[in-house]
Amino acid sequence: MNGPNDGSGQPFDRFGSDDAAVEGTFDLAGLEIPGSGGSAQCELTVEAIDPLWSQTVGPYGPWQVQPSGSTPPIVVTVSKGGNLQQDILMQGSAVHPPDWFEPVDYTSPAPLPTLGEWLAGLSGYGNTDYFWFSGQNNRTLSVEVTALDESGVASQSKSLPVIGMWALSNPGGNSAPAATPMAFNTFNFGMTRLDAVLLATANFRLGISDYRGDGRPDFRYRARVFYGDRVIPPARQCRRWNSPRHSRPGLAREQGRKNRSHECAAFGGVRESSYCDCACHGGWVAERHAQ
Repeated sequence: MNGPNDGSGQPFDRFGSDDAAVEGTFDLAGLEIPGSGGSAQCELTVEAIDPLWSQTVGPYGPWQVQPSGSTPPIVVTVSKGGNLQQDILMQGSAVHPPDWFEPVDYTSPAPLPTLGEWLAGLSGYGNTDYFWFSGQNNRTLSVEVTALDESGVASQSKSLPVIGMWALSNPGGNSAPAATPMAFNTFNFGMTRLDAVLLATANFRLGISDYRGDGRPDFRYRARVFYGDRVIPPARQCRRWNSPRHSRPGLAREQGRKNRSHECAAFGGVRESSYCDCACHGGWVAERHAQ
């Protein structure tokens, strides 16, 4: 999302190999043959690395990626001085259906979904989903991305979603002016959130990708954008218990008093306050500026 280096300035490509011929290959050279015999049987299994040992495995520490699917143990016979190749097929692994908005890239983003909420996935190395939307000067917005596993459940053992925003006129090749430096920066399990201020009336680009630059069929996510161009009427006295009326896109309707301060913050240009229950509800309609 923000260049070839991680948050500490280390390049992502310092691990493994970029040779496509050895992609997904593990070299177990130098296995010892027990006893005085010339051959032995070895059992191969597939599992995620223990998190206690994962801190030194580059961008995969501390959050390990759980395997997709499973495989029964495989027993192979190896001989001293020999060379054996064994393919391992994962059973029941995820299959990623094409996202409804693909293909997209930095120069050809998809329109932001009208309802401001959607499901998608990051499948394929370096895959980034790009969207565009219209915004007004002096507005605020929040983008929430929750990582999901292949069954649609929130997870911190699959993708590490990060978010970036640019003006649509930005030619690219530089870091996003507004971005999350790392994934899971909220108290909500599996969620990354970007809060941004729009400094011009223009079209904007939104990007979502994996922090490691990775991508797999089980790297699913749910995204929500909270944004409103204007409120109608601009001011209105209201009773404390009136329910808000929202006009989408960009605003997710939240019911109940416990969410009302969040609703207030979700309106573009309206700041959260301790009097949010009375100041921001009852007969207000939030609208996006017509594109």
